[in-house]
Amino acid sequence: MRPRFQRHDPALKFAGLGYAPLTRTAGAEPVLVFDRTAQFGYQNTLSYQIVVNWVIAEHKSQGLFQTDYGRHELEEFWLFAVSGSDASARAESLEAGLRVPAGGLRAER
Repeated sequence: MRPRFQRHDPALKFAGLGYAPLTRTAGAEPVLVFDRTAQFGYQNTLSYQIVVNWVIAEHKSQGLFQTDYGRHELEEFWLFAVSGSDASARAESLEAGLRVPAGGLRAER
């Protein structure tokens, strides 16, 4: 998982770390991209930034983490090769379960 600053920024390519074979990914492009700013709920007044607020509040001692609030719109996710052949199907199931009408999680393939 990696936050992307703005949706117009290019997606990071990540294929793993050469010295750590378990980090090898199924592909260099992110499989899922989650929009933190997707609105939902009563009159679309909520967004997933609420979760970010909660994480910041729970980890008060994490130094500069608080200064990052509001700077990232997207979360990018990769599948690790070690996750097996059904990992893509599991990721798609997660995507379908988290999808909100206004956006939320979307696949970039």
